[in-house]
Amino acid sequence: MWREQREVICFASMKLRLSTLILLPSLASAFAPTVSSWGVNTILQGTTRADSADEAAKAFLMDQTWEQLEQTQAECENEKKVYLLEKIGGPAALEAAVEIFYEKIVADPNVAKFFDGVDMDKLKAHQRDFLTLALTEVPEGVDVPKMMDTKHSQFFKQGLNETHFDHVAGHLVATLDGLQVRKDYIDEIVAIVSPLRAVFEEGAAKAAQAEC
Repeated sequence: MWREQREVICFASMKLRLSTLILLPSLASAFAPTVSSWGVNTILQGTTRADSADEAAKAFLMDQTWEQLEQTQAECENEKKVYLLEKIGGPAALEAAVEIFYEKIVADPNVAKFFDGVDMDKLKAHQRDFLTLALTEVPEGVDVPKMMDTKHSQFFKQGLNETHFDHVAGHLVATLDGLQVRKDYIDEIVAIVSPLRAVFEEGAAKAAQAEC
């Protein structure tokens, strides 16, 4: 929401300054005497030459407005957030990472049992969707920990716990490292994912209590 509002503000600011450019002829006429008294021909020497005060005023205002317009555009570009997904290479890189990630998981005897009989294509699609959200922006109203708890509830009853989360997280880091993702980006991803460990710890504890 903030990003969309900022883009609207940037667009309005640039539109205002473009309107100023359109009004330059009348503005130049109004300011010509003042600009002439400033010695604009001297100020603009080497960049813009004007033989009359009217032309000098127009050139002066044109230069000033374009500078402001370029500054506004630069500020808007700088404030556009670059999401982590884009930094690691975008959707194509994410798809490749998910494929390698699950190759590692199903080959790991510590966690492979939880994937017996699972539709892996469907699971990979869900994982891509989840990581896309995690590496961009989670929509308002989406409770990620609750969603994770619901998705894994049946596995908690089978013994899934935080140690399995650690194994899976390790495979994610190894996958990203193998794809030569920058370490600081990997650290950012770990910082996003690691809080979910508590979901697995609590889910396992609840499942254990339910059996008592």
